[in-house]
Amino acid sequence: MIYPTGEKYASRSPFYEYLGQLRAALMAETLCIVVGYSFRDDAINNSFADGVQKNRNLRILVLVLGPSANSVVGKFDDTVKHNAMALETSFGTKGSLAPQNIVDALKSWRPSWLC
Repeated sequence: MIYPTGEKYASRSPFYEYLGQLRAALMAETLCIVVGYSFRDDAINNSFADGVQKNRNLRILVLVLGPSANSVVGKFDDTVKHNAMALETSFGTKGSLAPQNIVDALKSWRPSWLC
């Protein structure tokens, strides 16, 4: 979790280290599940854009409460949009199916990701 601080703090500790870890993970992983982030911090958004440009296998699943999920993904540039999917879901409520919704979304998006 990286608290949104704005571009001017991205080069200060501890955020610099956190951004470095995020960037390294986005270069190496094939899936990033983002929960509840609005993508309003340029330093973090740039990390995702760079990650997708350098790691074409990276897929980003954005979990947002309510109908704003598609608007969050809509903020991405075209390169990132191609590798991102929005999933509207809820957590912590009785009968919440968030884990199953995630599995179903990933199966429909790229079945080979799941065993």
